[in-house]
Amino acid sequence: KKYLETNLRKGYIWPSESLMALLVLFMPKKNRKLQLYHFCVDYYKLNTIIKKDVYLILLI
Repeated sequence: KKYLETNLRKGYIWPSESLMALLVLFMPKKNRKLQLYHFCVDYYKLNTIIKKDVYLILLI
């Protein structure tokens, strides 16, 4: 929470309500002494709204 608040205040990150926005999660790493986080992105919703290719790819 502290990381998010700091970076929101600095303007490095900002909330978005765009249809193309992705869910981002910060998961703590196993070594909690350093307070490091994994940056995880959930592409599921984005993949559901992307149009599929309508043209076949030719094999040459």
